[in-house]
Amino acid sequence: MRVFVVQNVSMTRHMALSTYLRNFVSSLSQIDYLDITVLTSEGINKNADDSDHNIISSGTDLYTLSGNLYFIFWSLYTLFRCSLQGHIDVIHCLYPSSSTLGCLLFKYLFSPKTKIVYDIRSPWIIMSTKRGKIRGSMKIFFQAGALVLERILLRIVDAVVFITDGLRRYYAQLGLEPPKIWITSPSGVDTEHFQPRESNTLRETIGVESSRKILGYAGGIAVTRELSFVVLSFRKLQEETNQSWALVFVGDGDNLLGLKRLVHDYQIPQVYFVGKVSYDLIPEMIADFDVSVCHLPQTPLFDTSFPMKVLEYLACGVPVIMSDMPAHQELDKRLNGTYLYDFDETDFTNAAIDAVQYNSVDTSQLKFYSWTEIASRISRLYSHLMVKQSH
Repeated sequence: MRVFVVQNVSMTRHMALSTYLRNFVSSLSQIDYLDITVLTSEGINKNADDSDHNIISSGTDLYTLSGNLYFIFWSLYTLFRCSLQGHIDVIHCLYPSSSTLGCLLFKYLFSPKTKIVYDIRSPWIIMSTKRGKIRGSMKIFFQAGALVLERILLRIVDAVVFITDGLRRYYAQLGLEPPKIWITSPSGVDTEHFQPRESNTLRETIGVESSRKILGYAGGIAVTRELSFVVLSFRKLQEETNQSWALVFVGDGDNLLGLKRLVHDYQIPQVYFVGKVSYDLIPEMIADFDVSVCHLPQTPLFDTSFPMKVLEYLACGVPVIMSDMPAHQELDKRLNGTYLYDFDETDFTNAAIDAVQYNSVDTSQLKFYSWTEIASRISRLYSHLMVKQSH
């Protein structure tokens, strides 16, 4: 089966979209009956990637209008050129719509029997306006136009993949109904990279003694995540427990200076900011945590997201405390080693204490979230579409 995976995103960056695309196609290409080609804005150097799939890159920028328009027509032309070498059975498009429009034009103009799978990994219409590229009244016009376009896309494509049930429900609330064939498929975790290990890398880096418990966060320090709640709740944790604690942030972002100012203004001791570290070092840092934290506010953007960081913490054998909001609630139903806290400093403290007391993480539970399992589920969707076509 000849499958093209199309997304206007870089495969080289360590961001959620890139991580998904890179790991997903790598596992998908290991399935014997699939012949995988990837169309993307920036591909991986083949010398650094031993996966059996072809990569064709456009060199476009996802976050510019010109880059999105170019990718639409570039993908149309590239698909047509590749189809001259043989029929394309399935095109798997990942949002945004610039990844999908060229594929639909290709199907309509040149290959009506090709099946289109539309993979929606976030409420991208909201996200695109949050980045500040679209300002003022233009946001209203953009969102209205994008919603109309999304409604049309959902009527034309053959199947849809939603990252979470929450995103599926959110689309339904907007009146965006998918075709009859749709599934949910979460993001995964690389359990070879993230796994339990003995490590003192973090403690040695920041000079924290072994007797002190580390409450750790590894990820983007963005204003939208409202991590000031974690800092102020940590102060409460210090006051109300007999144990010695340190709070450690690994990463950077647009709120790093804001959190540092907050720590200074409230004179909160034992708070450390490690800054950005290489991707290879992140598991070693996490392995030094006694408890990890994943804090997300309750907003449409985060409610429908998939907090991949929770899987990375658990894969390293570290229990996770996380804010009580829909995306975390979905994971809490499936996983052990997770502890929900309400948006309250006392509840945060109780969750951290429980995580230390009942520290038990079964890493085998993450099999459902392995990239191999995710690729297998998606490949079954491809096969279903092809069987349906033959009848």
